[in-house]
Amino acid sequence: MKTVYRLLSFFCVLLCSFYLNGQELEQTKWKTTFNNSNIIVEFTTDSLNLIIGNERLDISTYSIHQDTLTLIDHPGSACSDTVAGLYLFSIVNDTMFVELVSDSCENRMLFFTDRELVKCITSSVAEPEKNRPIVFPNPNFSNRFFVKNAERISYYFEVFNSLGQVVQSGEAVDVIDVLRNESMLFLNLKNKEETYSYKLILN
Repeated sequence: MKTVYRLLSFFCVLLCSFYLNGQELEQTKWKTTFNNSNIIVEFTTDSLNLIIGNERLDISTYSIHQDTLTLIDHPGSACSDTVAGLYLFSIVNDTMFVELVSDSCENRMLFFTDRELVKCITSSVAEPEKNRPIVFPNPNFSNRFFVKNAERISYYFEVFNSLGQVVQSGEAVDVIDVLRNESMLFLNLKNKEETYSYKLILN
């Protein structure tokens, strides 16, 4: 009889932990690092955002079933919107551990596999500049960067190597195909009023 009670208690604790894990993700922010960059992973009601410096990238929808996190990227993000990534997650003392189950998207898999994230105690994360265009995915495997700007402005762009030499330039509205195979480049986007600078990581 004691064994039955122990088993029932164990399953109750397990089910409660699954429920609490899911509840703990919604409307939270988690800190991690990737390629020497500090990144905030933000979970809203059903969307997952990455905040890198002043840039907020709305990249994916997420859903939770027990201890499994399912990610499906938005069109134009790192992966196809038809490819789902499955990950096991657990939360212990304000630290989230994420492990790969299955994912055919290399960009997403590289970021989330064996990921350890620490919960942000405060919600004071720098807000993105209102008109700053977002360049993503970054880091990137494909050399194709998307430019997201609310007004669909055409920008003059310049790509620099690590020596500060301009290696590519042109006009872009929403896509820049980088022609170099270096691991790190720098990008300037210019319009009549502003110049925005980015560090591009290519893997």
